[in-house]
Amino acid sequence: LRSSAEGVPLLVEELLAAWVGSGALVREQGDWAVRRYVAPVVPLTFADSVRRRFEGLDAAGKQLLQAAALLGRRFDWTLLPPGTGIEESVIAAALRRAVEAQLLAADERGFRFRHTLTHDVVLAGILPPERIALARRALDALEAADGEREELAARLAEAAGERGRAAALLLVAARRGRAAGALATAAATLDRAAALATGDCALAAEVDEELTEVLALRGETERAAAIGEALLATLDRVHVPAARRGRILLGLVRAALLSGCLDTATARVEQARHLAEEAGDDELRVRVTALAAHVALARGLRATGSGGDGYTESREPVALANEALAAAERIGLPEVACEALEVIGRTARMGCLKTAEGAFQQALEIAERHGLVLWRVRALHELGTIDLIRAHHPDRLAAARAAALEAGALATATVIDLQLAKVYAARYELDECLAAAARCSAAARRYGLDTLAQAIGTEAVVHALRGHEDRMEACIAEALAHGGDDPDVQAYVLGHGRAYLSLVQEDLDRARDELDRAMAHTRRAPGSPPRPFRGLWALLHAVADDGGEAALAELRSTGAVINHGVACYAGFAEAVLLGRAGRRRDAENAFGRADAEMRELLWYRHHAHRLVAGAAIADGWGDPVAWLREALEFFVAADAPRIASACRSLLRKAGAPVPRRARGKGAVPAPLRALGVTGREMEVLALVAEGLSNADIGERLFLSPRTVERHVSSLLARTGARGRTELVTVAHAAAGDPAAAEPPPDPR
Repeated sequence: LRSSAEGVPLLVEELLAAWVGSGALVREQGDWAVRRYVAPVVPLTFADSVRRRFEGLDAAGKQLLQAAALLGRRFDWTLLPPGTGIEESVIAAALRRAVEAQLLAADERGFRFRHTLTHDVVLAGILPPERIALARRALDALEAADGEREELAARLAEAAGERGRAAALLLVAARRGRAAGALATAAATLDRAAALATGDCALAAEVDEELTEVLALRGETERAAAIGEALLATLDRVHVPAARRGRILLGLVRAALLSGCLDTATARVEQARHLAEEAGDDELRVRVTALAAHVALARGLRATGSGGDGYTESREPVALANEALAAAERIGLPEVACEALEVIGRTARMGCLKTAEGAFQQALEIAERHGLVLWRVRALHELGTIDLIRAHHPDRLAAARAAALEAGALATATVIDLQLAKVYAARYELDECLAAAARCSAAARRYGLDTLAQAIGTEAVVHALRGHEDRMEACIAEALAHGGDDPDVQAYVLGHGRAYLSLVQEDLDRARDELDRAMAHTRRAPGSPPRPFRGLWALLHAVADDGGEAALAELRSTGAVINHGVACYAGFAEAVLLGRAGRRRDAENAFGRADAEMRELLWYRHHAHRLVAGAAIADGWGDPVAWLREALEFFVAADAPRIASACRSLLRKAGAPVPRRARGKGAVPAPLRALGVTGREMEVLALVAEGLSNADIGERLFLSPRTVERHVSSLLARTGARGRTELVTVAHAAAGDPAAAEPPPDPR
């Protein structure tokens, strides 16, 4: 309705009346509902008005307007002279009359039909023979002009009845779109081309070949595999050259990698390798080598957790990637160089972030130099992942996600959503974490990606940190149903799910047992990401005086301390061990370094303080009373009563005064409770009344500024207040201030 009516009240009324009259829009029990497809329709009175004005034009004006309608609602008027055979002076006068008749509008960009429906009426009035003749002349004029306008040319070719020509033009447009990174547009264009190419088997095969590659890059793995497999079977029967079949196989390899079907990816990459050798095609051989490096990396990571199957014995990922990189630089294939550098960087990331960052930065520079949009997105993503590992910073990841969505690279955007969810969980921005995890799981289900189990596992982590055991267990069961054969998934849900719930419930022995089990799974997959729970495992063993030294040594020997969270926890564990050995100064220095690094990871940091404080009290080092007071305030605000109680007990053990429990803090007065205001929102409201900014409120309540902003927005919506000033009035009224006005009425 919005698109068709463009805000014209008469058209709104007439379109609604037409839909009601056709039975598409019905009213039942006071509600309007769409009961069937709402077909495009032009209201009769509007159509009559357009036709009367159109008939008032002379013959040249009518012909000109019909030719313009074939070019689109906004059209290039310079195509009209060659497209109609009418002289420019006559066309200029005719355009003026059409503007005066309010059929066209003119602006600094040129001419357009005054309204979408105006264009539709004129177009509908062209008889089939006239349409074909006008379209052919316009197409010839367009192809003689400069510029890349395949979409318009395809539309004209279709109007002229030349479906094959239209499909071929759309294929060219789609290839240009893929090169520019516009994957969504390319996929839609190819779908149109496929519908037009049904009578030309060779052209239809070309369209399907391109569509397989685009869909694989986009992340629509199931559809890519279905189209590619069917195409490959057809081409095998007619003995198409080996090089072409090899290129199709590369799209199938990408689809299999994204969906986690590594056996299929392995088989397909070997087929492509044989076809490249058979064809003697150096470019295809290099592309296969680069993609084989990705397959080898993925299989190597999985094989380390399952005993291996010998696949990678002579095809180590970095060796393949270096071979592909050298060949790509030699014969000028910048996108293959980017692909090889990605494997080099991802492999280096397991041991040396500086080397990994150098590889990804080199890939980014190549992509930007050659205008490779998709490889730029992937390089930005990998650099954002470095930030995640180093310090759990989300900024570069968020920028990479925006770039991926703009390019239509849904698979990359989905992986980034998963990583952002884990960043937000570590930063205790739990609502943001759930939102990112939900986006990831929805896309993974839709496109058959292998990120689903980890996304659901991340939702389990949020429920664990909030103490919601039933919700956590439901998520864990679903995550294991989707990825239970992956030791990394098993380790993740134990180490960041059940172990953290045990910490919230203040059952440290059970937490340590869960972490021991998580570490057993991790040892089955030594190539899996170094997740923060590994450092927590070492810290708990150090605090319990139960093999802390061995745990810390294992972390360092496996390189897990490359991860920011692991390194911080390991620093706290080292402080505990040094303090127990009587090295007070060294313990305090180790604690200070870890504490400074973990400052932005609020839950991790304050709980580490709670764990380390007991050892520091017993061994006489540090400032455990200050740590505990800060941790107590955080866990009271976070509604974690058992951890708060443990902090109070440790303060008593240290002989320090214990802050009294706040009574009624966050209690919601009846009038506000009736509006749906929560206890947390009441706490925010009280601090708004004190004149604090969102950042100050976040610091006081241990919330992110974005979370505070969301609470303030919710308060404005619930109370009907029009700004922070009115919220102050609401707060005073809720506190019983007789000078304050009553809270605004329920806006609902």
